[in-house]
Amino acid sequence: MKAVLAIGVIASLLTIGCSNQNTSVNALRAEIVDLRTQNTTLQAQLRAETTEREQMEARLRAAEININTLFEGASAKPAVQWILWRSQKYYGNALMGRTPSPEPLDSLDTQTGCQQSAQAHVAKQPGAQAGAMSFTTPGPAQGVWLVQMTCLPQGVDPRAPRD
Repeated sequence: MKAVLAIGVIASLLTIGCSNQNTSVNALRAEIVDLRTQNTTLQAQLRAETTEREQMEARLRAAEININTLFEGASAKPAVQWILWRSQKYYGNALMGRTPSPEPLDSLDTQTGCQQSAQAHVAKQPGAQAGAMSFTTPGPAQGVWLVQMTCLPQGVDPRAPRD
């Protein structure tokens, strides 16, 4: 009887142990299911954030293209302008008054355009030679004024420094 009782006790202990193991296995299975659900949720969030990042990068590229397009239009005009200057110098027996300082006449995009403008100004003068950048005009006391057209980059000022 003691043996039967001992076998019953052992069987009860084994059942309790198995029951505890089943509870542990079931708890682990539930935890695995929970972790899989969390993993699926995190992967969905990562995909959404990746898509959002890609959309933001596309918007950034579009904005950069728009900005470049705006600046291309603005930079189509050269950064350096060419200024057409007229200067005069008197040659003769007596100088009446003082020699005027050079004066700007025009601002152009290219050096070639500036030279063409200078030649057009000179061509308006009687007796001017085609393509010339200077001309003479009668001055006082049997003298003559030499008028020269000069093209200089913007920022270069041929006038004497001012005090």
